[in-house]
Amino acid sequence: ATHVLCGTAKGGAAGSPMMLSRALSRGRSRGRSFSSLGDERFAASPFFNALPKDALSRIPAPMLDFHVSGGLCHGPLVVERGNPIGSLIATLGLLPPATPAALASDPPVVEVSSEFCEATGGVKWARFFPPSCRMGSRWYWDEKKQLAVDSFTYLGIPDFAAFGFRLVPIEPPAEPSPGDPSAKGGGEVEGEGGGSAKGAAQRNPYLGFEHVTEAVWIMGVPVPLSLALTADGVSMPHVDGNGWRVEVEVSHAVVGRVVTYKGDVRMVS
Repeated sequence: ATHVLCGTAKGGAAGSPMMLSRALSRGRSRGRSFSSLGDERFAASPFFNALPKDALSRIPAPMLDFHVSGGLCHGPLVVERGNPIGSLIATLGLLPPATPAALASDPPVVEVSSEFCEATGGVKWARFFPPSCRMGSRWYWDEKKQLAVDSFTYLGIPDFAAFGFRLVPIEPPAEPSPGDPSAKGGGEVEGEGGGSAKGAAQRNPYLGFEHVTEAVWIMGVPVPLSLALTADGVSMPHVDGNGWRVEVEVSHAVVGRVVTYKGDVRMVS
């Protein structure tokens, strides 16, 4: 694999965080197809290629921007590890440490940044799990395999381990996430469109998505799913669209759970 160092995206308005969502809104209002919006970033993204077009209209703009153009989100996530063998695999894989029991009710804040890479057409992700775990990866659409790919750097080796995902749109649950601040207390909350509604009574209008592991590669070599780690998960937008619930489980068919992390993140303005 060829590693291309990505700097800040260039190109004026094309690099602005909300550009894609505005173009998407304009396209909806004019009845245009998504592919006619003229933005190569969006057309090449996993979201555009993996999700049905009617589902895209119900993904909130902040989530689209984060996964396609770049952004910053953070929030408290609880990390759990599996049995001793699973925990050993997590340690060798440089995966996040388990949240101490004393901090389970108030876990450390995890920070995730994304940045569009002009050179590769993908999005570079950087995750920081306190106190010192950093995980970098590259998120892109593989046209040949028809999968959304998250390709991780390990021990300084880019694209060492890659996971190919199928993205599945899912409806929001009847009850919002307990960590969704926009759904608490029945107060007025403002959505991305500027409207407001009572948080406790407001129905979540957005779709989330599930990412299901369909393929795994180590340094480009396919690994049978029966032998590989998988990294399935769910991302469900908050009621106001400015954050989402995230749940990810890394597991092995024989060993079971290796590591899970769950919690709610919010976009940073």
